[in-house]
Amino acid sequence: QPADLMDVAQLIAGIRKLKRYVASVAEEEQIPLLEDLCEPLADCKPLETEIRRCIDEQGDVLDAASAELASVRRDIRIGEGRAREKLESMIRTASVQKMLQETLITIRGDRYVIPVKQEYRSHFGGIVHDQSGSGATLFIEPEAVVQLNNKLRELKLREQKEIERILRHLSALTGETAGLL
Repeated sequence: QPADLMDVAQLIAGIRKLKRYVASVAEEEQIPLLEDLCEPLADCKPLETEIRRCIDEQGDVLDAASAELASVRRDIRIGEGRAREKLESMIRTASVQKMLQETLITIRGDRYVIPVKQEYRSHFGGIVHDQSGSGATLFIEPEAVVQLNNKLRELKLREQKEIERILRHLSALTGETAGLL
């Protein structure tokens, strides 16, 4: 997991700081026991650098982790913008506004939907994804955005696969260094 890899990066940074500190103290005081204990500690800076290049402090995989991930995430942002624009143009229409519980766009199950009053269900094409607790509102994915939402879902699956590939790669690098750590 990203958080586990960040722990590895922090361990490597901690080792480096410890060795630097012991070396600076050793210049003024004789501390052969500590020097001997620090001697076998390996500097795995390249692994730390690679982990930090791919994962941020919050444990999120960064766009910069791979060209594929950056491309997919850019396509997701574009697709989300298109879906929102399509729904925005729909909810600004006076005839549609009277059928809405509120003029807002929301997300249900990774799909962009709009809140439609129950009595107008038959006037709306599309897929019902959820219902309010009172039953007065249906969250409907209009037919006009089904294809856009489908494309977004495909992109998010590609994003997840790429994140998993990156994490496998970083895990393999960590495994190669495990003995030293």
